[in-house]
Amino acid sequence: MSADRPAITILGVNGAFGARMARSFTDQHGPLRGVDLAARAAADVTLSEYVAGDLSAPDDAVRAAIGAAEWVLACMPEPVTEACVAELLDMLAPGAMLVAFLSVHGPFFERVRALGAESRVLGLNPLFAPSLDFAGQAVVAINGERVVHASAFLDRLRALGAHVEPMSAAQHDRHMAAVQVATHAAVLAFGHSLAALDYDVSTGLHASTPPHRTLLALLGRMASGSAAVYGEIQCTNPFAQEARAALSQSLAALATSAAQGERAFEDFFADAVRSIAPRRAHLAQQCAALFAAAPRTAAAPGHPAPDHPPAEQSPAETPSADRPKERTSHEP
Repeated sequence: MSADRPAITILGVNGAFGARMARSFTDQHGPLRGVDLAARAAADVTLSEYVAGDLSAPDDAVRAAIGAAEWVLACMPEPVTEACVAELLDMLAPGAMLVAFLSVHGPFFERVRALGAESRVLGLNPLFAPSLDFAGQAVVAINGERVVHASAFLDRLRALGAHVEPMSAAQHDRHMAAVQVATHAAVLAFGHSLAALDYDVSTGLHASTPPHRTLLALLGRMASGSAAVYGEIQCTNPFAQEARAALSQSLAALATSAAQGERAFEDFFADAVRSIAPRRAHLAQQCAALFAAAPRTAAAPGHPAPDHPPAEQSPAETPSADRPKERTSHEP
Protein backbone atom coordinates (compact mmCIF):
# COMPACT_ATOMS: atom_id res chain seq x y z
CA MET A 1 0.00 0.00 0.00
CA SER A 2 1.19 3.54 -0.76
CA ALA A 3 0.10 6.85 0.77
CA ASP A 4 0.46 8.44 -2.68
CA ARG A 5 -1.46 5.72 -4.52
CA PRO A 6 -3.57 3.94 -1.92
CA ALA A 7 -5.45 0.75 -2.63
CA ILE A 8 -9.17 1.57 -2.56
CA THR A 9 -12.25 -0.63 -2.30
CA ILE A 10 -15.67 0.91 -2.93
CA LEU A 11 -18.63 -0.88 -1.36
CA GLY A 12 -21.79 -0.18 -3.35
CA VAL A 13 -19.77 0.77 -6.41
CA ASN A 14 -22.77 0.44 -8.76
CA GLY A 15 -24.76 2.98 -6.76
CA ALA A 16 -24.79 6.63 -7.69
CA PHE A 17 -22.17 7.79 -5.21
CA GLY A 18 -20.08 4.66 -5.45
CA ALA A 19 -19.80 5.20 -9.20
CA ARG A 20 -19.07 8.91 -8.64
CA MET A 21 -16.16 8.04 -6.35
CA ALA A 22 -14.81 5.50 -8.84
CA ARG A 23 -14.91 8.08 -11.63
CA SER A 24 -13.46 10.85 -9.46
CA PHE A 25 -10.51 8.76 -8.30
CA THR A 26 -9.50 7.53 -11.76
CA ASP A 27 -5.67 7.58 -12.10
CA GLN A 28 -5.30 8.73 -8.47
CA HIS A 29 -4.94 5.40 -6.74
CA GLY A 30 -3.37 1.98 -6.63
CA PRO A 31 -5.68 -0.99 -7.17
CA LEU A 32 -9.32 0.14 -7.31
CA ARG A 33 -11.75 -2.60 -6.38
CA GLY A 34 -15.52 -2.49 -6.25
CA VAL A 35 -18.10 -4.61 -4.45
CA ASP A 36 -21.84 -4.71 -5.16
CA LEU A 37 -24.75 -7.11 -5.45
CA ALA A 38 -24.98 -7.19 -9.25
CA ALA A 39 -23.14 -9.77 -11.32
CA ARG A 40 -20.94 -7.12 -12.95
CA ALA A 41 -19.86 -3.52 -12.53
CA ALA A 42 -21.82 -0.67 -14.11
CA ALA A 43 -20.75 0.21 -17.64
CA ASP A 44 -19.38 3.65 -16.70
CA VAL A 45 -17.11 2.34 -13.92
CA THR A 46 -13.52 1.22 -14.52
CA LEU A 47 -12.04 -1.00 -11.82
CA SER A 48 -8.99 -3.15 -11.22
CA GLU A 49 -11.31 -5.83 -9.86
CA TYR A 50 -15.05 -6.22 -9.34
CA VAL A 51 -16.53 -8.56 -6.74
CA ALA A 52 -20.19 -9.54 -6.72
CA GLY A 53 -21.18 -10.04 -3.12
CA ASP A 54 -23.51 -9.23 -0.25
CA LEU A 55 -22.11 -7.21 2.66
CA SER A 56 -24.73 -8.67 4.97
CA ALA A 57 -23.29 -12.15 4.28
CA PRO A 58 -19.74 -11.56 3.01
CA ASP A 59 -17.93 -14.44 1.34
CA ASP A 60 -14.17 -14.88 1.05
CA ALA A 61 -13.94 -12.71 -2.09
CA VAL A 62 -15.69 -9.80 -0.40
CA ARG A 63 -13.50 -10.15 2.68
CA ALA A 64 -10.38 -10.21 0.52
CA ALA A 65 -11.42 -7.08 -1.39
CA ILE A 66 -11.98 -5.20 1.87
CA GLY A 67 -8.84 -6.54 3.53
CA ALA A 68 -6.67 -5.51 0.56
CA ALA A 69 -7.61 -1.82 0.78
CA GLU A 70 -6.09 1.09 2.61
CA TRP A 71 -9.27 3.13 2.08
CA VAL A 72 -12.65 1.37 2.16
CA LEU A 73 -15.47 3.63 0.96
CA ALA A 74 -18.91 2.56 2.21
CA CYS A 75 -21.34 3.97 -0.37
CA MET A 76 -24.18 1.55 0.35
CA PRO A 77 -27.69 2.50 1.51
CA GLU A 78 -27.35 3.92 5.01
CA PRO A 79 -29.19 1.12 6.86
CA VAL A 80 -26.76 -1.39 5.33
CA THR A 81 -23.71 0.61 6.43
CA GLU A 82 -25.11 1.00 9.93
CA ALA A 83 -26.02 -2.68 10.24
CA CYS A 84 -22.67 -3.92 8.90
CA VAL A 85 -20.25 -1.51 10.60
CA ALA A 86 -18.95 -3.96 13.21
CA GLU A 87 -18.23 -6.65 10.62
CA LEU A 88 -16.73 -4.11 8.21
CA LEU A 89 -14.32 -2.97 10.91
CA ASP A 90 -13.34 -6.58 11.57
CA MET A 91 -12.55 -7.05 7.86
CA LEU A 92 -10.35 -3.93 7.57
CA ALA A 93 -6.61 -4.37 7.29
CA PRO A 94 -4.54 -3.01 10.21
CA GLY A 95 -4.23 0.76 9.77
CA ALA A 96 -6.90 0.94 7.07
CA MET A 97 -9.68 3.54 7.09
CA LEU A 98 -13.43 3.15 6.61
CA VAL A 99 -15.15 6.14 4.97
CA ALA A 100 -18.90 6.10 5.65
CA PHE A 101 -21.12 8.14 3.32
CA LEU A 102 -24.14 9.10 5.45
CA SER A 103 -26.71 11.88 5.78
CA VAL A 104 -27.07 11.36 9.56
CA HIS A 105 -23.95 10.69 11.64
CA GLY A 106 -24.80 10.94 15.34
CA PRO A 107 -26.26 7.46 15.94
CA PHE A 108 -23.66 5.87 13.63
CA PHE A 109 -20.73 7.38 15.53
CA GLU A 110 -22.26 6.39 18.86
CA ARG A 111 -22.00 2.83 17.55
CA VAL A 112 -18.44 3.44 16.31
CA ARG A 113 -17.42 4.78 19.74
CA ALA A 114 -19.01 1.78 21.44
CA LEU A 115 -16.85 -0.43 19.21
CA GLY A 116 -13.72 1.55 20.13
CA ALA A 117 -13.09 2.38 16.48
CA GLU A 118 -13.12 6.20 16.28
CA SER A 119 -9.54 6.23 14.98
CA ARG A 120 -10.55 4.11 11.96
CA VAL A 121 -13.76 5.74 10.67
CA LEU A 122 -14.22 8.96 8.69
CA GLY A 123 -17.77 10.19 8.14
CA LEU A 124 -18.64 12.02 4.94
CA ASN A 125 -21.70 13.85 3.64
CA PRO A 126 -21.28 15.26 0.11
CA LEU A 127 -23.92 17.99 -0.21
CA PHE A 128 -24.58 17.57 -3.93
CA ALA A 129 -26.05 15.13 -6.40
CA PRO A 130 -23.66 12.42 -7.63
CA SER A 131 -24.42 13.37 -11.23
CA LEU A 132 -22.16 16.39 -10.53
CA ASP A 133 -18.43 16.30 -9.90
CA PHE A 134 -16.72 17.66 -6.79
CA ALA A 135 -15.64 21.01 -8.25
CA GLY A 136 -17.19 23.87 -6.30
CA GLN A 137 -19.24 21.55 -4.06
CA ALA A 138 -19.42 21.28 -0.27
CA VAL A 139 -18.50 18.13 1.62
CA VAL A 140 -18.89 17.75 5.38
CA ALA A 141 -16.23 15.59 7.07
CA ILE A 142 -16.86 14.02 10.48
CA ASN A 143 -14.19 12.70 12.85
CA GLY A 144 -11.35 13.44 10.43
CA GLU A 145 -9.02 14.74 13.14
CA ARG A 146 -8.93 11.27 14.76
CA VAL A 147 -8.25 9.19 11.64
CA VAL A 148 -4.71 8.73 10.31
CA HIS A 149 -5.54 8.56 6.60
CA ALA A 150 -8.32 11.16 6.67
CA SER A 151 -6.16 14.15 5.76
CA ALA A 152 -4.79 12.43 2.65
CA PHE A 153 -8.28 11.39 1.55
CA LEU A 154 -9.76 14.85 2.16
CA ASP A 155 -6.84 16.46 0.34
CA ARG A 156 -7.83 14.36 -2.71
CA LEU A 157 -11.33 15.84 -2.50
CA ARG A 158 -9.92 19.36 -2.20
CA ALA A 159 -7.73 18.71 -5.24
CA LEU A 160 -10.94 17.83 -7.12
CA GLY A 161 -12.28 21.28 -6.20
CA ALA A 162 -14.42 20.42 -3.18
CA HIS A 163 -14.80 22.62 -0.11
CA VAL A 164 -14.38 20.35 2.92
CA GLU A 165 -16.08 21.51 6.13
CA PRO A 166 -15.08 19.61 9.30
CA MET A 167 -17.76 19.04 11.96
CA SER A 168 -18.49 16.74 14.86
CA ALA A 169 -21.29 14.22 14.38
CA ALA A 170 -23.65 16.21 16.62
CA GLN A 171 -22.78 19.51 14.90
CA HIS A 172 -23.40 17.90 11.52
CA ASP A 173 -26.81 16.51 12.39
CA ARG A 174 -28.00 19.74 13.99
CA HIS A 175 -26.73 21.81 11.05
CA MET A 176 -28.39 19.44 8.57
CA ALA A 177 -31.67 19.85 10.45
CA ALA A 178 -31.65 23.44 9.16
CA VAL A 179 -29.89 22.87 5.83
CA GLN A 180 -31.83 19.78 4.76
CA VAL A 181 -34.77 18.99 7.05
CA ALA A 182 -36.20 22.52 7.33
CA THR A 183 -35.36 23.40 3.72
CA HIS A 184 -36.97 20.29 2.26
CA ALA A 185 -39.95 20.63 4.59
CA ALA A 186 -40.51 24.22 3.46
CA VAL A 187 -40.40 23.28 -0.23
CA LEU A 188 -42.62 20.21 0.23
CA ALA A 189 -45.11 22.21 2.33
CA PHE A 190 -45.18 24.82 -0.44
CA GLY A 191 -45.95 22.07 -2.97
CA HIS A 192 -48.61 20.59 -0.69
CA SER A 193 -50.28 24.00 -0.37
CA LEU A 194 -50.46 24.35 -4.17
CA ALA A 195 -52.71 21.29 -4.35
CA ALA A 196 -54.97 22.74 -1.66
CA LEU A 197 -55.16 26.02 -3.61
CA ASP A 198 -56.25 24.28 -6.85
CA TYR A 199 -53.10 25.56 -8.52
CA ASP A 200 -52.43 25.12 -12.25
CA VAL A 201 -48.72 24.85 -12.96
CA SER A 202 -49.00 25.79 -16.65
CA THR A 203 -50.66 29.07 -15.72
CA GLY A 204 -48.16 29.53 -12.92
CA LEU A 205 -45.21 29.25 -15.26
CA HIS A 206 -46.70 31.95 -17.50
CA ALA A 207 -47.92 34.34 -14.82
CA SER A 208 -45.68 34.32 -11.77
CA THR A 209 -42.80 36.04 -10.01
CA PRO A 210 -39.14 34.97 -10.04
CA PRO A 211 -39.33 33.79 -6.38
CA HIS A 212 -42.35 31.64 -7.20
CA ARG A 213 -40.67 30.10 -10.24
CA THR A 214 -37.57 29.42 -8.17
CA LEU A 215 -39.62 27.53 -5.59
CA LEU A 216 -41.33 25.62 -8.39
CA ALA A 217 -37.91 24.69 -9.77
CA LEU A 218 -36.80 23.46 -6.34
CA LEU A 219 -39.98 21.42 -6.04
CA GLY A 220 -39.41 20.02 -9.53
CA ARG A 221 -35.87 18.98 -8.64
CA MET A 222 -37.10 17.20 -5.53
CA ALA A 223 -39.86 15.52 -7.53
CA SER A 224 -37.24 14.13 -9.92
CA GLY A 225 -35.54 12.36 -7.02
CA SER A 226 -36.58 9.56 -4.71
CA ALA A 227 -39.10 10.08 -1.92
CA ALA A 228 -37.12 7.50 0.06
CA VAL A 229 -34.04 9.75 0.08
CA TYR A 230 -35.97 12.76 1.38
CA GLY A 231 -37.93 10.60 3.80
CA GLU A 232 -34.70 9.17 5.19
CA ILE A 233 -33.55 12.67 6.09
CA GLN A 234 -36.91 13.65 7.59
CA CYS A 235 -37.25 10.43 9.58
CA THR A 236 -33.72 9.73 10.82
CA ASN A 237 -32.14 13.06 11.74
CA PRO A 238 -32.39 13.30 15.54
CA PHE A 239 -33.15 17.03 15.28
CA ALA A 240 -35.74 16.70 12.49
CA GLN A 241 -38.81 17.05 14.69
CA GLU A 242 -37.37 20.19 16.27
CA ALA A 243 -36.71 21.66 12.81
CA ARG A 244 -40.23 20.94 11.56
CA ALA A 245 -41.71 22.33 14.78
CA ALA A 246 -39.73 25.55 14.31
CA LEU A 247 -41.04 25.80 10.74
CA SER A 248 -44.63 25.14 11.83
CA GLN A 249 -44.37 27.68 14.66
CA SER A 250 -42.94 30.25 12.26
CA LEU A 251 -45.89 29.81 9.88
CA ALA A 252 -48.27 30.22 12.82
CA ALA A 253 -46.43 33.39 13.89
CA LEU A 254 -46.66 34.69 10.32
CA ALA A 255 -50.41 34.10 10.27
CA THR A 256 -50.82 35.84 13.63
CA SER A 257 -48.76 38.85 12.56
CA ALA A 258 -50.69 39.19 9.29
CA ALA A 259 -53.98 39.12 11.20
CA GLN A 260 -52.76 41.79 13.62
CA GLY A 261 -51.76 44.27 10.95
CA GLU A 262 -48.82 46.01 9.36
CA ARG A 263 -46.80 46.80 12.49
CA ALA A 264 -46.96 43.22 13.76
CA PHE A 265 -45.97 41.93 10.32
CA GLU A 266 -42.98 44.30 10.22
CA ASP A 267 -41.82 42.87 13.55
CA PHE A 268 -42.21 39.31 12.21
CA PHE A 269 -40.33 40.26 9.02
CA ALA A 270 -37.44 41.68 11.05
CA ASP A 271 -37.24 38.47 13.08
CA ALA A 272 -37.38 36.35 9.92
CA VAL A 273 -34.32 37.97 8.31
CA ARG A 274 -32.24 38.42 11.47
CA SER A 275 -30.32 35.15 11.09
CA ILE A 276 -28.87 36.20 7.71
CA ALA A 277 -28.00 39.77 8.76
CA PRO A 278 -24.18 39.34 8.52
CA ARG A 279 -24.43 38.15 4.89
CA ARG A 280 -27.66 39.80 3.78
CA ALA A 281 -26.15 41.97 1.02
CA HIS A 282 -24.13 39.06 -0.37
CA LEU A 283 -27.18 36.79 -0.40
CA ALA A 284 -29.28 39.46 -2.11
CA GLN A 285 -26.64 39.74 -4.84
CA GLN A 286 -26.63 35.96 -5.26
CA CYS A 287 -30.39 35.95 -5.65
CA ALA A 288 -30.26 38.77 -8.20
CA ALA A 289 -27.75 36.76 -10.24
CA LEU A 290 -29.94 33.66 -9.94
CA PHE A 291 -33.01 35.53 -11.16
CA ALA A 292 -31.03 37.11 -14.01
CA ALA A 293 -29.94 33.67 -15.22
CA ALA A 294 -33.31 31.98 -14.72
CA PRO A 295 -35.76 31.41 -17.61
CA ARG A 296 -38.38 34.11 -18.11
CA THR A 297 -42.06 33.54 -18.73
CA ALA A 298 -43.64 33.93 -22.17
CA ALA A 299 -45.45 37.19 -22.80
CA ALA A 300 -47.93 35.90 -25.36
CA PRO A 301 -51.07 34.46 -23.72
CA GLY A 302 -52.31 31.13 -25.01
CA HIS A 303 -48.89 30.01 -26.22
CA PRO A 304 -46.42 27.79 -24.39
CA ALA A 305 -43.44 29.57 -22.90
CA PRO A 306 -40.32 28.80 -24.97
CA ASP A 307 -38.32 28.34 -21.78
CA HIS A 308 -40.64 25.63 -20.47
CA PRO A 309 -40.76 22.01 -21.64
CA PRO A 310 -44.04 20.25 -22.40
CA ALA A 311 -46.01 18.62 -19.63
CA GLU A 312 -44.46 15.42 -18.35
CA GLN A 313 -45.72 12.29 -16.67
CA SER A 314 -46.00 13.01 -12.96
CA PRO A 315 -43.86 11.07 -10.48
CA ALA A 316 -47.04 9.55 -9.06
CA GLU A 317 -47.76 8.08 -12.49
CA THR A 318 -44.23 6.80 -13.03
CA PRO A 319 -43.81 3.05 -12.47
CA SER A 320 -42.12 2.37 -9.14
CA ALA A 321 -39.43 0.34 -10.90
CA ASP A 322 -38.19 3.59 -12.42
CA ARG A 323 -37.83 5.23 -9.03
CA PRO A 324 -35.04 3.46 -7.17
CA LYS A 325 -35.11 3.66 -3.40
CA GLU A 326 -31.36 3.61 -2.95
CA ARG A 327 -29.73 6.82 -1.81
CA THR A 328 -28.78 8.51 -5.07
CA SER A 329 -28.02 11.98 -3.77
CA HIS A 330 -26.50 13.62 -0.75
CA GLU A 331 -27.50 16.98 -2.10
CA PRO A 332 -31.10 17.13 -0.78
